[in-house]
Amino acid sequence: MRAEYILGKFSYLPLNEKVDILFKALDHMKEANYRSKAACIGLAMGIPEDPQVQSITNIQDYTITVVFDNGEERAVDLVKVLDGGKRFDKALLEDYEQFQSVEVLEGTLAWPNLGIWTKDIKGKKVFRYYDIDPGLLYENSAPAGVEEAGGS
Repeated sequence: MRAEYILGKFSYLPLNEKVDILFKALDHMKEANYRSKAACIGLAMGIPEDPQVQSITNIQDYTITVVFDNGEERAVDLVKVLDGGKRFDKALLEDYEQFQSVEVLEGTLAWPNLGIWTKDIKGKKVFRYYDIDPGLLYENSAPAGVEEAGGS
């Protein structure tokens, strides 16, 4: 999904910008040959390879402003990210108090009181809390202070 997002965004750029980004992507590939082509293009476009959320600075309505590990403060409108057809997304959209119980856990936004019980590899029962991929958060956010958060 991440590669599709990056390549989709890349496809809408003007030709001269594509050429510049591809040259930058080649530089990233030279630096670390283990990166995928899409990851290198993403880095050249300014999309972090593996962004991590460090902290929450503000929650207003369903927009959460976070600080990523690259120092950027970005706002993400979760109404645009959450899918009202999915069970946990629907629960968060319908219960604002539960939505506000969001925390930063393991580098992303998470709701430790919302999730499922499952078994780990050893068969031990464990609770898997609901979280959102930090790359998805980054891609659907805008720099803090920009009125329209939600990416393109």
